[in-house]
Amino acid sequence: MVAASVLIPIVDRPKGLTVLFTQRSRKLKNHPGQISFPGGRAEKDDKDVVATALRESQEEIGLHPERVNVLGQLGLCLTG
Repeated sequence: MVAASVLIPIVDRPKGLTVLFTQRSRKLKNHPGQISFPGGRAEKDDKDVVATALRESQEEIGLHPERVNVLGQLGLCLTG
């Protein structure tokens, strides 16, 4: 089993709350072109699943962790 996590970014905009998605590159081997949330595999230095999601979100969409207010956490979901 590979540990991974995603962030569901909810942004407060003038017209209301917006959920941000990403689109995976069509050149990727796994899930090319699919719509997804920013996230990915845990690294050994990640403190927990939240740290993984924040790090991956910064890498993928440039979202700085200090600008994120984590509202909650969903339960474990096994995939694959």
